Amino acid sequence: GAEAPMEYRKANAPKEYVEALRLARKGPAPGNHPDKITWPNAKLELPKENWRFALDSTVGQASAECVKTDYDDSSWQQVKLGEVPSYTGKAWYRVKFNGPVLAGNMRAFLTVPTVDEFTRVWLNGEYVGEHDLNRYGYGYFSIEVSKSYKPGADNLVAFRVRNETL
Repeated sequence: GAEAPMEYRKANAPKEYVEALRLARKGPAPGNHPDKITWPNAKLELPKENWRFALDSTVGQASAECVKTDYDDSSWQQVKLGEVPSYTGKAWYRVKFNGPVLAGNMRAFLTVPTVDEFTRVWLNGEYVGEHDLNRYGYGYFSIEVSKSYKPGADNLVAFRVRNETL
């Protein structure tokens, strides 16, 4: 079949795109660039404040629970984007946001802020995809979340990030 247009590619880009990103060592993977999200799609922006952060090792057995909307993350460190502590290993990030109501049959794409290496994404407790930078730096990306997104209501996004280098 015909290849999907760049703006509709899923977050797990084909190997040739991941390789191009590895060589560039910066910026978003081709096809997942937030600027490629165009009408009739909605680009959902996440807040810069009120994020919760915890190392995977401190979450322990509750790791599978971290994606649920009713999970209590009040003991986690509160951070702002860009002020996240340095770490090596796996960590969790969570944030609540209220997104816009979408017109008609618009598709929703979540713009994920700069993250390290390998990221899995859940929205409202549902797995929506992953993004792999193949151990070379960090970058931002967009991922379709139409099936899990609640327009005009509270939403919760959870990321499990693997960072193997500082």
